[in-house]
Amino acid sequence: MPQETLPSTFLRKYPDLDWSNRKASDDLHIRAALTKPRFPVLLDIALEFGLERLKGERAILVEDPGTDTARVEKTVNRILRNISRGYEQAGA
Repeated sequence: MPQETLPSTFLRKYPDLDWSNRKASDDLHIRAALTKPRFPVLLDIALEFGLERLKGERAILVEDPGTDTARVEKTVNRILRNISRGYEQAGA
């Protein structure tokens, strides 16, 4: 079931996530961000919705045979690893 729509402040900050459907659910916007991974965007998503949510949406994408996640796998892995490290350091 889709989650609530992304807050308008988030969409204003990153209007290119899904410019064709700004009323899409936040899960679709998060998945769109994961297909075009940029560190600042994924970090903002992790801060807004939580790292586990970001990883959960990624798992959904990876399981979907209709998405090409292989081409961005290394980049997403690196970004998520760095965000995780930042969380760990902040908690220490």
